[in-house]
Amino acid sequence: MSIQSTIYISMPIYNAQEYLTNCLETIKNQTYSNFVCVMVNDGSTDSSPKICAEYAQDKRFVLLTQENKGVGAARNTSLDYIIAHASDNDFLTYIDADDTIPLHFFERFIEVLNKDIP
Repeated sequence: MSIQSTIYISMPIYNAQEYLTNCLETIKNQTYSNFVCVMVNDGSTDSSPKICAEYAQDKRFVLLTQENKGVGAARNTSLDYIIAHASDNDFLTYIDADDTIPLHFFERFIEVLNKDIP
């Protein structure tokens, strides 16, 4: 038996315009598409909010905005959202705005988790 889990991604964003699109594209193009990327704009003064708003047109991307409080507060804001929306069989991962992930990252993650389910 396998589970159809949602992978929630906590992503704090502060003035990340130089690499944000590349990061979000690696998430958007995952072979496992059951994810929710919770982007928290932490008071960016560059074009990061505009980039995030474009991705938020895809229901798998959620944009939350707050005044600049730092990366820890941004993570906590995303966790509040995730706790309110996640189910018992969902998972959480952290990805920073300057990260990129391989195309099959989420798919392999779920495959490994399902191997241990009877």
